[in-house]
Amino acid sequence: MIWTLILRYEINKGNPDGDLASAKNDLLEWVRSKIPEYDIKNFKKDWNDGKALCALNDAIQPGLCPNHRDLDSADQLNNANKGLDLAEKNFNIKPILTGEEMNNPRVDEKAMMAYISQFRNAEPNKEVHDADRSKAYGKI
Repeated sequence: MIWTLILRYEINKGNPDGDLASAKNDLLEWVRSKIPEYDIKNFKKDWNDGKALCALNDAIQPGLCPNHRDLDSADQLNNANKGLDLAEKNFNIKPILTGEEMNNPRVDEKAMMAYISQFRNAEPNKEVHDADRSKAYGKI
């Protein structure tokens, strides 16, 4: 019952009469439009290393994770946790799965879809300013 509500009102926003396959394809197309360099094809293994999640954060609000391409693919848990933390802090997207769950090759596809779908409505947190992310170096 809960999955049906999530599918209908969160994931299928553009096509309320669509089925799971069309909802999944629509969401994948949206993700690919935001982070084409990651060539996301699914809601399972393509998210395991956390780099795509960091890239999605950066695509929604440039500058949040500009080094997402340089993240170590072997450091999957830290990458995933970084992406989850950025989303919660900057877009108020509550994590519905953990970094450990996201790193699992058998991650729950529906949970990933529900989580990623929240990014379509993400608006940058107005309280975060560029100056908050800036650093200055040198002598005073």
